[in-house]
Amino acid sequence: MNLLIADDEKLTREGIQSGMDYGALGFYEVRTADDGRHGLEVCADFAPDVVLTDVRMPRMDGIQMAERLQEMYPDIAIVFMSGYSDKEYLKAAIRLRAVSYVEKPIVLDEVRETLKEAAQRVRAQKRERQHLSDELRSRKAALAVRLTKADKIGRTPADELEEIGFRIPASQLHGCLCVLFPCYGTEHSQEEAGRAVEKLDGSVEQLCRSMRLERLYAIKDPSLFLYLFFSRREMSDHQLALLGSRLTGILCSSGLRFHIVMGRQVDRPEQLYASYNSAIIRLQRAFFIPENSCLPYRETDGRAFFSDLSGQRLVEHFQELVLEQKQEAVDAYLDQLLEKATGKGGSTVLPGQLKDICILMLTFLDQRTALAGAGSERDDRKANWNQVSACVSVYGLRDLMHRKTDRYFQALRKNAECSPVVALIRSYVAECYSDPALSIKAISEYVHLSSSYICTLFRNETGKTLNQHITECRLERAKELLADPRNRIADISSVTGFSDSNYFSKLFRKKYGCSPSEFRES
Repeated sequence: MNLLIADDEKLTREGIQSGMDYGALGFYEVRTADDGRHGLEVCADFAPDVVLTDVRMPRMDGIQMAERLQEMYPDIAIVFMSGYSDKEYLKAAIRLRAVSYVEKPIVLDEVRETLKEAAQRVRAQKRERQHLSDELRSRKAALAVRLTKADKIGRTPADELEEIGFRIPASQLHGCLCVLFPCYGTEHSQEEAGRAVEKLDGSVEQLCRSMRLERLYAIKDPSLFLYLFFSRREMSDHQLALLGSRLTGILCSSGLRFHIVMGRQVDRPEQLYASYNSAIIRLQRAFFIPENSCLPYRETDGRAFFSDLSGQRLVEHFQELVLEQKQEAVDAYLDQLLEKATGKGGSTVLPGQLKDICILMLTFLDQRTALAGAGSERDDRKANWNQVSACVSVYGLRDLMHRKTDRYFQALRKNAECSPVVALIRSYVAECYSDPALSIKAISEYVHLSSSYICTLFRNETGKTLNQHITECRLERAKELLADPRNRIADISSVTGFSDSNYFSKLFRKKYGCSPSEFRES
């Protein structure tokens, strides 16, 4: 808490300031002023919880300063000091609900007890205010959730909106809108999500004031925030676009990865369930727009035609192009698939079906990459599923597909430049990198050549030692596994062939300039 001491007598100010153990009383910062006007200037960047002030001071007396400070800080505690038994000053002190009145000459023990009492009063008020604030926030969140349900139970929305302090009477609300904020890339607990949305809501409240809107919010789950907006009249397309744009700016500045999905605008609070249902349905459409952007509601969206991709031989055609080793054709094909998915031809697809197709494509790519000597021959469908699931938009999915495709063609080019023995060694390492017992001796036995010969051959052709190649294969695989936050770092070190997680972290930092946890955060 903060304490302001105002007195025009220097000896009194300094005596009180030096004669108290403020930390024991609960004060962390103490400032002084020599009159009421100076006291107000000090409070321009200093919010006092308790004010100990003389009554009679030049330019502005303590009563006038206290009146101004109470307007700025309604919960402030005032303690007056005076050597005059002036009844008018005593009346003013009572009117301002002063905690106490200390007579001069000052007795430090009396001041100490008075300040202790004032601090206790402020703490009690803060606890009560926080309790009321938490209770009101819970009521608002519960009401927001109830308004999204068609079968509402209990009192009418109008009664409850009035009780929670809406500035606009419920009977005058004629523009109501549900907006969903799906957030990505964080493993929020319910408590952490609550703190995140409270921090976010401060900026949303300012936006609502500037646009003359009311709002309610709730947490549907730790990665999905629900907002309901209310207006006196139906919001125009321009106002809706402005709301979406400003919400996008607020969420961008918060550091979250997100989409904003708007539902259909309705006339009355009782109809908000229809706005919520339309927003839930359109959540799937958010997959087809870039991250950190807004998907406004369009009446035509409800009549969108969904294409069925299952009979279009998409995977088979992709496999044919990969086998023909035409990288430009493969890249162009993936871009065409993106255009089809985003509905540029007037239709769209279901995200789940598109992801299933991409998993099949990635599995085929992994098999071909392993044959080229730059990957594992094991079935990595689970890892592919994790990577595809981590893509929150079709653009991220496209980038993943292009990275995997590029990796395959790089392996082909490397394979073409090396001898059959080196290609065989690479293929063996790609298959067995997860085995901690993988060694040069095991590789030499596999290719039926001496250890010294394969080490010399491999270094001459690749410019690196065989042990370096084994370590790099393990670290590259570790990078892929780190992309999924569900994989524990200790488990990753184990499944990539490192028996010591500390040694794994040391090698990872040496190779990439950061620790595994830092790489994951970036």
